[in-house]
Amino acid sequence: MQTTLDLYTDYLLSSFGQTTATGLSRLTDGAVGHDAVTDLLNRLQGDNRMLGQHVKPLIRQIQEPDGVLLTDDSIAHKPHSDENGVVTTHYDHTRGEYVRGINFVSLLYQTSQGQCPLSFEPVIKVQQCELKTRKVVWRSERTKHQMFQDMVRQAHQNAVPFRYVLADSWYTNSDNINLILGLKHHYLGAVKSNLEVALSKQERANGKFVKISTLKLQPGTVLTAYIRSVPTPVAICGDVLPNKDGSVGEHNS
Repeated sequence: MQTTLDLYTDYLLSSFGQTTATGLSRLTDGAVGHDAVTDLLNRLQGDNRMLGQHVKPLIRQIQEPDGVLLTDDSIAHKPHSDENGVVTTHYDHTRGEYVRGINFVSLLYQTSQGQCPLSFEPVIKVQQCELKTRKVVWRSERTKHQMFQDMVRQAHQNAVPFRYVLADSWYTNSDNINLILGLKHHYLGAVKSNLEVALSKQERANGKFVKISTLKLQPGTVLTAYIRSVPTPVAICGDVLPNKDGSVGEHNS
C-alpha cells in the first residue's frame, strides 16, 4: 500500500490517542511500513505555500463576503524533549506557567459554509547572550504580532473574502487594529482590563485616559471610546462568561 498524505491525514483525524508511524503500520496490518511514513514526512514541505495549495479549492467552495479570520497561538507540549529552538520554553496562559513544547501561531478561515486553516508559523527561538546578565537565553527573532500581521496581509493579498478578524487580548493593540482597518476590514478582539481608553475625542486630545476596568461595563452595554494611536473610535462592550467550574469571568471586547 502506498503511503499518501490523505492516508496519513485520515489516520491523524481518526485517532484518539498518540499517533506514530509504527501505529499506522500496525493499523494497516503491515501494508504500510513505518519507514514509509517517515519518508513521506521527510518529503513534505510543511510550510504555508504547501498548505495554501491544498486549501485553495476548499476556500473557494466555502467563501463568503462576511467570512471571518480567527487567529490564536497554541502549544504542543513536549515535556520530555530536549530544548532545540523549535521545542523550547513558552508561557502557557491556560495553565498560568511556563512549559516546554512547540508554540505556533495559526490563522483559520470560517464562514457559514465551513472552515479551513489558512496559515501557520511556529515560534522558532535562537540562542542569544544578554549583555547585562551574560546569560544565554532562547529568544524568537520574530514576534507573534509580526506573524499575525503577515498572515492577515497574505489572506488579503490572496483575495480571501472576509469582513472580520477575531483574536484574543494578546493581539489587541494599536498596530494590529490599524493594520486591519487600513485593509478595510473590521477587528473584533478581547481586551485586557488595564487597556486605557478616552471616552471622547476631546478627552483623547487632552490626554485623559482611563482603564477599562474602572468603567464597570454591564453585559450588553456598548461604549464608544478611543484607544491610543488608533485614529478612529472603537466600540467596547462587556460580557460575563461562565467557566467550566461554575464560576464566571468578566470579559471586555
